[in-house]
Amino acid sequence: MADWAETLQGLIDQLFDEREAGDTLLLLSQACGDLRKQAEAAGIERPIDMSLVRQQLVAALDAGSGASGFLTGAVTFCTMVPMRSLPFRLVCLLGLDDGAFPRRTPAAGFDLITRKPRRGDRARRLDDRYLLLETLQSARDGLYLSYVGRDPRDNAHLPPSVLISELLETIDLTATAGETKASQRVLISHPLQPFASGNFAGGSHAGFSAPWFRAAQRLAEVPREPDAPFALPLPEPDADWLTLEPAQLIQCFRHPARFLLEQRLGLRLAEAEEALASDEPFALEGPAWRGLRQLALDAVERGWSELDERRIARAAGWLPTGELGHALWGQLRGPVRAFAPRLFEARPDSAPQPLLVDVSLAGVRIHGWLDGVTEDGLFGWRLNRLGEWELAPFWLRHLLLNLSATPGIARESRLLSPAGDWQAGPLANAAALLEPWLHAYREALCEPLPLLTKASHGFASGWRKPGRKEPIDAARSKARIAWDGIDFGPVGESRDPWYALAFRDRDPLDERFERLAETLFGPALDALADDEEDDA
Repeated sequence: MADWAETLQGLIDQLFDEREAGDTLLLLSQACGDLRKQAEAAGIERPIDMSLVRQQLVAALDAGSGASGFLTGAVTFCTMVPMRSLPFRLVCLLGLDDGAFPRRTPAAGFDLITRKPRRGDRARRLDDRYLLLETLQSARDGLYLSYVGRDPRDNAHLPPSVLISELLETIDLTATAGETKASQRVLISHPLQPFASGNFAGGSHAGFSAPWFRAAQRLAEVPREPDAPFALPLPEPDADWLTLEPAQLIQCFRHPARFLLEQRLGLRLAEAEEALASDEPFALEGPAWRGLRQLALDAVERGWSELDERRIARAAGWLPTGELGHALWGQLRGPVRAFAPRLFEARPDSAPQPLLVDVSLAGVRIHGWLDGVTEDGLFGWRLNRLGEWELAPFWLRHLLLNLSATPGIARESRLLSPAGDWQAGPLANAAALLEPWLHAYREALCEPLPLLTKASHGFASGWRKPGRKEPIDAARSKARIAWDGIDFGPVGESRDPWYALAFRDRDPLDERFERLAETLFGPALDALADDEEDDA
């Protein structure tokens, strides 16, 4: 490296004249001398690649001579300091906003000059006025004064510094520009955004940034109507989506719109933040309802006294204080205690075991374990009423049981509750009944499926309700009420955030909705109705 440095120094001496090159040549010579000293100190004897020498020299030249302070490069950045207003070809002043210049420096508590000013005392505002005058006199070829003239939030007009206002008034008094003021000829209003069309309209202040030019072109185009959500279906899912476990299939049909948005598209909706209530509760919330029901069942099964049960409920914070809490507790506890003996009697003696499921239909393979299977089939219970949200999971589990049950396992499903039971027996055509669900699953992966928990159940059940002259009108009315809701009644499904996101700007209650409700929910309702007639 020392040889390289000496060679470069020799070339500099031969090619340049010290008297003409000046500081630049001195800087280059110092860099070569420093490079030679570094090589000698390091004791490098093996050859060094030229690229490394070039890299070291470039770094030394970029760093400059090592001096810091005023006038260190071709462009000087500094604050306005007295006695520094030397002549420059171009002078630029930034930040000349109203209130920012002249500067307002808060006085210290011990500053007696500010507390009791006298004639001849130094004033910072007067110093800034003098500095501005010095700066104006220092400019030789050009002068650029900048201030924020528009509010970035509402684009309201903002005045400049009072000194700039005085300068503009002086220009108007000393120069003429026809009908317009002379100050307007020197004022340039820059657009707020770099992609504004005015930046690329030509003139002396035209922009040359290609990305901002393309953005300005897009903004100048005629706006078009946004595409409807899911105007075109998503691409067909790959093989990974067509092999799933029974729990995934059930999860899809619990809420098909949510399954598409959450699982296929990866969307997440912000959950509402729960805050502590500011007033005393007079009703039970969802977790309290579920906890008290399960507590009542456990108390019957384990023989707890009423006092022990109530102590646990209060310790968990589920009950309001006073007589109101006691009344709500008794109202909820009674149906569960009446249901408990029937549940214990019907519950199978054998422990439930998972059943292997391996079914391939409609290009979809269901492979996994179906839990909760006993020798008597599927058995489950709920401590509240069996609503429409339970129909799809119950029916799909029953179909998978009928297709996968081994000898010794009954192909029957029972779901008990205090308000009524569901029971489904063996099916001879389970594969034919499951195939439409798998076709619907493939559709649910590509676009929002208009299979709505309450509305679809309402349509399918309304279509089957006897004693109706026009069953289709009754079914559609029932579905519409479930979707839109009614005043002073239950909130409609359209308020669900996942449905609102998937079906925005369109009504899902169309012919496809009716066909899906009849094809999927219809056989399940018929099977439950047949079992009720057999029991009767």
